[in-house]
Amino acid sequence: MDREGQRIAASKEGAPRGARFVTAAAAALLAVHALLGCSSETAAPGGASGSGAGDEGGSGAFGGSGGEGGSGAFGGSGGEGGSGGGGEGGSGGGVTVSAELFDDFSYTGIADDNLTSRWWVRTTDGAPGVAGAQWLSSNVSFIEDPDLASNRLLRLKATTSGSGASTSHAEIQSNDDRFRLGTYSARVKFSNTPLTGTRHLADKLVETFFTISPWINDPETDPNYSEQDFEYMPNGGWGQGDTSTLWLTSWETATLEDTQSNQVAGDQSGWKRLLIQIDESGIHYYIEGALLCTHDASYVPETNQHLDFNLWFDELAAGETGPRTYAEDVDWVYFAKDVLLSQAEVDARVAGFRASSAALVDTLP
Repeated sequence: MDREGQRIAASKEGAPRGARFVTAAAAALLAVHALLGCSSETAAPGGASGSGAGDEGGSGAFGGSGGEGGSGAFGGSGGEGGSGGGGEGGSGGGVTVSAELFDDFSYTGIADDNLTSRWWVRTTDGAPGVAGAQWLSSNVSFIEDPDLASNRLLRLKATTSGSGASTSHAEIQSNDDRFRLGTYSARVKFSNTPLTGTRHLADKLVETFFTISPWINDPETDPNYSEQDFEYMPNGGWGQGDTSTLWLTSWETATLEDTQSNQVAGDQSGWKRLLIQIDESGIHYYIEGALLCTHDASYVPETNQHLDFNLWFDELAAGETGPRTYAEDVDWVYFAKDVLLSQAEVDARVAGFRASSAALVDTLP
């Protein structure tokens, strides 16, 4: 799929919405890599590789610096073990949180007024993903947590029988865009195998948690466009063959040349705590409390962003007509404005909210 095919400006009841400009096909990736003389190597699990040309060895087309697997702990909150208590009274470790959002996704369904006042469930056609696929509201649901009877989970589903017309995707995005500098975190369950049907490695699925600025004017030239992505491809893709790969990508504008990216090769299935720290000095990506990579200050968002989760097929296994359905589950999402928290500090705050039966906390301006 060409570059235009990866761009959409979705709308809700006719009102302009944010973009879903998440990725490019492997052909475009490799072509630009060849032009820039870039590598597209990946790292073993536990370390992120990067490739590219630009600032400090930085950005190229889905390539970027990461400091040979990342830098040390990000100033402000300390390492993974550095938190103290937490809960609503404070995050521990001497860090004060004055404005934050916590959503436990304890909604009754997509028609719940409490959901629709805060989240948009996509039903508009278009990219990213295979041509002809639909984005269905029925692919977004809220289910009981099989591991904790009192808890509910957000579930996204993507289905296919091997053709674009038989394929459907899922996406949910925050209505507002109050998120810029600070700490983003979500507890997400990635899947390697489908809920139903047979796994085909040629099905290139993309499971995500990301931030994205509103789609204004032409984002390919808009200097204020930004995006920070966690994208897990359990069956590989984008030049990685069939190797499960987690992509960590920051966008300065909506063009390949204005990205910085790192890749972590290996199985990331199961529950994972994802965390992004952003201040004016750079962007730091963590999984399970471990720093994977650091992206340059030039990729720090200039404007506010939305929160977003989506699940979609970038390619399909040709000739495989048996139906298969994949799922991505989300336990909670959290944001702390203008403060950098470790994963342990986020976990302490989440535990405090849950101990007080607070399914939704919003003190953001």
